Amino acid sequence: MNHSESAPGKRFFSKLLEDLRHKLAAAQNENELFDILVDIVEELRADLREARRSLKEAQRELAQLPETSGDKAAIPRGMLKSLIMLCHPDRHADSTLSNDVTKWLLAQCLGPARGLSGVPTCC
Repeated sequence: MNHSESAPGKRFFSKLLEDLRHKLAAAQNENELFDILVDIVEELRADLREARRSLKEAQRELAQLPETSGDKAAIPRGMLKSLIMLCHPDRHADSTLSNDVTKWLLAQCLGPARGLSGVPTCC
């Protein structure tokens, strides 16, 4: 079985088509057929409005989440700068641990938000 056969959307449309066939078969004349089609269009418009509302709500919720990228930690920018200052190798005799931690912290703010100089903009 391929992925599209098990997709929820395919099941939804299969049921929709089955319901549509039954309703259309029950129509006695063109007026009933027209009324059925108008009802279906109204139902689809209502579903579309609800889907758009749900999408907007999800977008609002997503916008409120802390910025992260993949497995990068969600550390507030101001806190990240403070952490880098606290563990910087210059403050810890250039230890391996301070170098590793500083590199990791810097990696948390590198990416699309880098400045033109290549220096992280969050630090």
